[in-house]
Amino acid sequence: ILHNLVKQHKTIGGMNSFIIVSAILGMVGCAPQFGPPVAILRQESSPIFNGNWRSEFEAENGIIQSMVGELDNSGFQVMRGSYSYPLDDGSIAAFNWIADSNGYRVESPLLPIAPVNPHPIP
Repeated sequence: ILHNLVKQHKTIGGMNSFIIVSAILGMVGCAPQFGPPVAILRQESSPIFNGNWRSEFEAENGIIQSMVGELDNSGFQVMRGSYSYPLDDGSIAAFNWIADSNGYRVESPLLPIAPVNPHPIP
């Protein structure tokens, strides 16, 4: 009987420890995981009634975005833009892009350049 009481006491003690550790981990997990809101320094949008438009955005954390949309000669919407943001090392990641009848294309020194295919594509 004494052996069963000791075994039961160890189980209850282990369960209490488990509950306490779980509660502490739950409180840590509930702590805010984000910083304060980032202020918007500039946000402009200017639609033009002929199908052209322009949009610009800048935030205090260094994110900058700019877009221009216009109709080409065939009436197809062409969009061009750029965006940049600071990296952890202090450098700036910058991207320029265009979306038109040939699809979406982006350029950046951060993106790898595909090697030239030495074989012709049929």
